[in-house]
Amino acid sequence: MSALALPAWADKAQSRDKLVQQWLSLEQQKAALQSDWQQQKPVLAQRMTLLEAEKQQLQTLLANSQQGSSQVQVKRAEMLAQQSELEQQQVSARLQVKQLNAQLDGLTSRLPPPLQTAWAQEQEGLSDDADTSALLQVALAKLEKLYTFDSRVSLYEMPVTTPTGQQVLVKQLYLGITTAWFVSPDGAISGQGRSEDDGWQWHFGDQGQAILRAVEVFEKKRQAELVPMPVLLSTGAGR
Repeated sequence: MSALALPAWADKAQSRDKLVQQWLSLEQQKAALQSDWQQQKPVLAQRMTLLEAEKQQLQTLLANSQQGSSQVQVKRAEMLAQQSELEQQQVSARLQVKQLNAQLDGLTSRLPPPLQTAWAQEQEGLSDDADTSALLQVALAKLEKLYTFDSRVSLYEMPVTTPTGQQVLVKQLYLGITTAWFVSPDGAISGQGRSEDDGWQWHFGDQGQAILRAVEVFEKKRQAELVPMPVLLSTGAGR
């Protein structure tokens, strides 16, 4: 159990703050993109309808009069200009959505394992040539799962690998997206997990009984009580 080390604590706090700031930035981008897309989508649809109507008018002019060639050329030029503008808007929107997805991909390894799994499931149905709407829907779904996970305490049962290479099924108690504790059913194997610069890391310790009590309180198998939880301050475990 390590002694309190303010520089190490400050370093880890800064790492968590950095992740939270990245998440807040993504939330702002999500809101802006969602608003922009909702505004652009009906406009693009309306313009496509107008283009189709103008196309029909053009065909009518061609069929009814050979003398309307100058008018036809003007209409054709207008249609081409509108089509070019639409294509540019679509390219811009797709680029923004792809940039958002790239940022999310960069965060994946730092997320709690259950959230990584949930994000992977969202990504599974996305093909390489997915359209902008599909890309945006996946990004928004990931951000919604991130927000939900970060706003609550959650419990999962998943395996961890011990320093000796043994796979052990443990219960993992998550506090948002940056901190978690794990413990085996008998309390013999325990530790803490956290989001670090090089990804999510599990650190083994010897506070199994305290973590076990916290898990039992969460599961309502034990009367509610305040349970002091171990806090990792450096490369070892501490309180």
